Amino acid sequence: MKRIVLLLLSPVILLGQNPLIDGFKPLMNKTWKASGTWGNNTSFKQEVQFKYGLDSMIVIAESLGYTNEAQSEYGPRNHGVRQYDQSSNSVKFWEFDVFGGLTTGDVLFDKRDIYYSYQYGDTQVTDYWGYMNDSSYNYTVGIYQDSQWVQKFLETEFVSIKYDKTTAFNLMKNRLKGSWTSKAWEGEIIEIWETTAEGDLYQTAEYIEDNKVLYESTNLIKIIANELILTTIIKGNNPKIFKAIELNGDYILFENTDYDNPSRVKYELSSRRNYKRTITGKESGQMSQYTFNFQPIKKALHREP
Repeated sequence: MKRIVLLLLSPVILLGQNPLIDGFKPLMNKTWKASGTWGNNTSFKQEVQFKYGLDSMIVIAESLGYTNEAQSEYGPRNHGVRQYDQSSNSVKFWEFDVFGGLTTGDVLFDKRDIYYSYQYGDTQVTDYWGYMNDSSYNYTVGIYQDSQWVQKFLETEFVSIKYDKTTAFNLMKNRLKGSWTSKAWEGEIIEIWETTAEGDLYQTAEYIEDNKVLYESTNLIKIIANELILTTIIKGNNPKIFKAIELNGDYILFENTDYDNPSRVKYELSSRRNYKRTITGKESGQMSQYTFNFQPIKKALHREP
């Protein structure tokens, strides 16, 4: 069941102020996770991250959720935008979903509580984020009229998740272990990820073009002195060492600005069916970026780490 909800409130927006800044401040720089059951007994599961954009004139929301009707696949589901319009002194929202749908409506604030009001078929629906503390919101979807709930379709709680280095490392182990392939330049990369006896994550890789192995590399990811460290070696070259600087439920970003190329390595892990690795650096003084889309190899490969 899609989110549904009627809101009859006076907008709590002061003229000349941008309510996005204060209204969404407790939600920023965190991953919010909720699960529950809709009134029709289908499952609800969602992870959301918020960030400001365009000098805080908009808020961008990226959500993970079920991406098929059978609720057997979980991944990027919604891309949302909340915009403050100075001319009307109001806040609007747009929510695009993976099924091609678009939901749009109004956002209102009551102190730290947030209300989304929108039309769903013939029904006016409200999504309510009720502030409990900086780590928890009560979440209700239903029909809201005259300051009371006429009907509730879903009641649950969004809690913030702090992805520390150990959590991020375990996520990488869970998502990367196995054999993968990606198209690259005029050939393909084939790689194998395995865990070592010490619990580290170890990768071997080959770049193959015209049935020839043009280079080989290894990667080792481990926690050292409470830092998540990536060590990468292209055969015949010196090792390069990177430290994780950003991590959450969607991606882990490693960086070492002492290197020109690459200076950043990003692993996007939001889907269990594939993953992306993006390397960023400078080539001949110009910024360059390459993204590789890895798919699992059905026939498992194995090499001793």
